[in-house]
Amino acid sequence: MSRSPNNLRRWKELKAVDPRQVEKFLASPGIAEDVGPEVAQQWGEHASKERFKTDWTSKGNTILPSGDFVKGEEYRGLPTDERKMLMRMGVGKFNTFKEENVKLETGEWYLRSEFGELDEVEKGKAFNEGTSGLEAFRAGNTKLDTGDWISKEHYGALPESHKGLLNNLGIGGYNEFIASNIQLSSEEWYPTSKWDKLKDWEKGTLQDMGSYEFNKFRQSSESKVYEAVVDGYKTYSELEQVTGLTRSQIDSSIEGLKKKGLLT
Repeated sequence: MSRSPNNLRRWKELKAVDPRQVEKFLASPGIAEDVGPEVAQQWGEHASKERFKTDWTSKGNTILPSGDFVKGEEYRGLPTDERKMLMRMGVGKFNTFKEENVKLETGEWYLRSEFGELDEVEKGKAFNEGTSGLEAFRAGNTKLDTGDWISKEHYGALPESHKGLLNNLGIGGYNEFIASNIQLSSEEWYPTSKWDKLKDWEKGTLQDMGSYEFNKFRQSSESKVYEAVVDGYKTYSELEQVTGLTRSQIDSSIEGLKKKGLLT
């Protein structure tokens, strides 16, 4: 059976215009017989698809260039930049991209696997200030072994002994330690609670000797004599009475104190 050129021409005209007109055309008597059942079925399927598209968009929904159908409220709920991405990528690629990346407050996208490797401070900087903010933060700060961050300027100005404490204790632990200890001239640390109970001469001696030698000194006869001399006792009789030592022990102690430079 030959196909009418008029019907073919009419089909081409209608299919690009209005699916309702196509459906009406296909329902006309003799069309199926003229073009054949296979072609009529193809035309009918095409008309149904076009009819669905028309109905879909008439309800405020969107059809992407990829052919994906997106509900209007979902499409309009996206930020402008994400709408453009969705239009360009299609639903599948767009969803995959969002699964693999984190959107920052600056509108930038950060690879999720790399974002997960950042510590909480870095994540906060990146999320709120973007990649440039994160880079600026890293450039101006040092990460301690505990994970704390401190400004490079402040960290660089500290003595090496303080840097070691910071890395071991973190900022909070370091501040607590500094508040409860005093650093001696030997760079040893001595509890403030003990330091405050020392007499002035003991503090000076401790600074000069260090804690180990000072503790040994405090248990010696020399310490008894030195403390008595510092307190103003000068004569042998006074020193014997205060220290409980003999004159020979006092002389030996005085000689030892002179060698240590504590007495002249």
